[in-house]
Amino acid sequence: MINVGLFFKILRKERGLSLEQCSKGIFSKAGLSKFERGHSDITLKKFLLLMERLDISIPEFLNYINNRELSTVTLFFDKVKQAYKQGNTSLLLHYFQQEEEKYEQTAIISYRIKSTMILILLSSIDGCYKPSETRVIELSNYLFERERWYLFELLIFKNSVLLINPNLSSLLITELIKKKKNNNIPIYNKIISETLLNSTIVEFNKKNYDICLLYLNEVKHLLDPEDFFLKYVYQLLKECIKLKHKPDPNYDRLYFLLDILDTLGEDYQVVIYKNFVEKAIFTS
Repeated sequence: MINVGLFFKILRKERGLSLEQCSKGIFSKAGLSKFERGHSDITLKKFLLLMERLDISIPEFLNYINNRELSTVTLFFDKVKQAYKQGNTSLLLHYFQQEEEKYEQTAIISYRIKSTMILILLSSIDGCYKPSETRVIELSNYLFERERWYLFELLIFKNSVLLINPNLSSLLITELIKKKKNNNIPIYNKIISETLLNSTIVEFNKKNYDICLLYLNEVKHLLDPEDFFLKYVYQLLKECIKLKHKPDPNYDRLYFLLDILDTLGEDYQVVIYKNFVEKAIFTS
């Protein structure tokens, strides 16, 4: 017999939610603990409320139990991220081919979307891998058509936002803001914050400073106070906007923030922001 509660517990912990946060307003913390340990059952009504609290659909939950797909997605993005950080085009191509083969064998669109995302990342390393316009439109249509954006959709967009057409990126960000809700799931809020910060760079390069401030205001309400790297990225981008409006700018605070990011972040992350500042502030 499948212990549904155990799978629920794994997902709850992945989202950084405590027993108290997850059970509040639904039933007791002790009751949820018993359910997770397989010591008691719960009503369908309570189960549906718990699914909503985790911000996961019933089909996704069942898919996770049957195929461990949600864990596979997390592992997939982690391994692609590592290959991208290392600039390992051969490994990224290997992952691309794997997803393409899965798509050809099953016709499941998520495999095609993942392979397109890998091409988008590859194109930032070597322009010869640039995905076709058809592929990019296919990816964007997939995101537009989702009633809600769960972990998969958020990670796909986060990894594509800096590299797809800026106008298309802006439309998708509008969609993200429209579809997001206050769910207090830390991992979702972190991904949305990262995506909005990257999108601020896109809009800054287009001189859309009002939109930049709109995005940063959204980030302000999502940031984890203990996520110091993102907090200083937020401050860096706000400082860049301020400097653009000053006739005689002082760059001391900008250098200070870059030094902090250099200490806190991974090399590949810091390079993105250093290159942005160099291009947007010092050479424009």
